[in-house]
Order: sequence, then structure tokens, then C-alpha cells
Amino acid sequence: MSNPAYAAIFDMDGVLVDTYHAHFQSWLEVARSAGLSFTEEQFAPTFGRTSREIIAKFWGPHLTDEAEIAALDARKEAAFRRIISRDFPAMPGAGKLLADLRAAGFALAIGSSGPP
Repeated sequence: MSNPAYAAIFDMDGVLVDTYHAHFQSWLEVARSAGLSFTEEQFAPTFGRTSREIIAKFWGPHLTDEAEIAALDARKEAAFRRIISRDFPAMPGAGKLLADLRAAGFALAIGSSGPP
């Protein structure tokens, strides 16, 4: 039985699901289609940043056209969803933690800045 006095809210990326490689691969795919490239070492510090920040880093600050930025973001999101749909790796221990919290009566929720 659920106890409304207890709840846990989790982020998805890097907390419940290991999405790092899917984000890296999707950004790299979009960059390569634009004639750009970067290494995983160059990408790593951007993980968790907004799309706008990542685009500014790899496409350069001169890219200010909102429609172009939105199009790059949409292409990246489509690539990410395609890649993550093939492999949705849970973080170690995430499944057990969620099951234990649920069994203890916690209400569980996801809070994320990512798109729905």
C-alpha cells in the first residue's frame, strides 16, 4: 500500500538510465551530417548541458539562427530516441532501488529537463 507521506523523485539521465553513450552517438551523428566531428573526450564535459550549449561548443558561437538551432536539436532528439530504443541500459542498482522503494510504500516519479 502506498504511503503518501513518502515519495522519491529521480532524474532519468545518468541516475536511472545510462544514456551517456546514446547522447554522444546522437550528437556525433548530427555533427557528422553537418561536416563536423569531435571525440568522446571532447564531448564528455558537455554531457548534461543544454542542446544550445552543445551546439555553441561544436558548431561555434556564430550559429545564432533560432530555426537552425531548433532543427539541429530536433535531429539530435530523433537520433537519440532511435538509438536509445535499441538499448535502454539501467544504471547499476537502479532496478533494485526502485523495487525496494515501491515495496516500502514510496510514491515514485521522474523529474527531468528532457523533452517528453
